[in-house]
Amino acid sequence: MSDDKFDQAAFKIFRMTHEDELKWVSKPLPRTLAPGSDSLFPVYFETTYQGRRLGLFQERSWPPSREARMAGLDGAGDAWRTAARLVLIGEHDEIMFVFPPSRQINGLLDAVRYKDANVGEFLDELLKSEPVDVK
Repeated sequence: MSDDKFDQAAFKIFRMTHEDELKWVSKPLPRTLAPGSDSLFPVYFETTYQGRRLGLFQERSWPPSREARMAGLDGAGDAWRTAARLVLIGEHDEIMFVFPPSRQINGLLDAVRYKDANVGEFLDELLKSEPVDVK
């Protein structure tokens, strides 16, 4: 399968999310996602499309992969690695497929978090309150 097809699918999911055709729900991380992992998963969302469950989450890993440490890659121990992940979830909470990483999936996670936190509403309320004297 070509990366272009995955990018198109991720963009369509992003567009459907933006247009409120897909509603994402914040949920606890499925218990099958992280066993034996050194990663952290600060946020997890799910939606259903055509009877299939999609999961969207942020994965933060520290330290970097064992392979990177063993290879002595510069900067391997300097920072958390962060990635947005889009997955198909099976009926027993198992991950059936992980979409390849892409900027569309990063944008999708940003958009879902923005909507979930009601950032637009918060900013509207904040800005219609007392004017701020900026000098």
